[in-house]
Amino acid sequence: MTTLFTFDHETGDWTGYTSGGSGNLTIANAAALHGNYGVNVNIVDATGLQAYKSITKSARIRYRFYLDPNSLTMGNNDRFGFADLIQGGGSYLQIVRTDISYTTAAGYRFLIFGKNDVSGNSLDDYATLSDAPHYIEIYAISSTGADANDGYYEWWLDGVSQGSASNVDNYNLMQDQNWRLYPVRLSGIDAGTSGIFYVDDVQANDDGSEIGAYPSVLAGIKTINGVAIVGVKTINSVAITSIKSVQGSI
Repeated sequence: MTTLFTFDHETGDWTGYTSGGSGNLTIANAAALHGNYGVNVNIVDATGLQAYKSITKSARIRYRFYLDPNSLTMGNNDRFGFADLIQGGGSYLQIVRTDISYTTAAGYRFLIFGKNDVSGNSLDDYATLSDAPHYIEIYAISSTGADANDGYYEWWLDGVSQGSASNVDNYNLMQDQNWRLYPVRLSGIDAGTSGIFYVDDVQANDDGSEIGAYPSVLAGIKTINGVAIVGVKTINSVAITSIKSVQGSI
């Protein structure tokens, strides 16, 4: 894997970001989804909050981040812009846009839009989010030429593919400028939305290889009492990737 960057926020600040957050967007211990620090996103009004990393354009990018709604207060049908991959110059057009929405009937939703050269959505998809930490992985491939129409988008929620789009015309969108990846880029916040949610463990590569879940303390354990645990995803209904410590012997 050719890793572009890994932000685990364990420095306790915005080290590695091209532009870090300020005000109500902070690195905090309470926001840690793994380790000791994470990104604390505090919505108190409609003010946009953002932090980004500048990236040199390439043929593809794959990135993963963790998101925890943390019982964020949202009114029925409230929605806001959450995180984006955009051009790093020119018109700063969106390449991949993501939103968070809420309805009383369905709860939280994560929405994703993979853009094309005519400002349309080649990928237009969503999935329901439980009020718990999740990891989201997104893959964007540029068309090989202005008329090639062979670009591609795909995304995963907790390791399960949720949707894809092929034959995408996105060459100019992805190749006219370098890029900016915003793990947080809040916009369009409704009056009924307030509270704190968390983002953590942002990683990106430019070879398209799977990033997957953040390693748990059990990542190197292959057996328990002589029984292989290959393929085991939960212990006592707790996802292995969410276990931070083990007490006693196993």
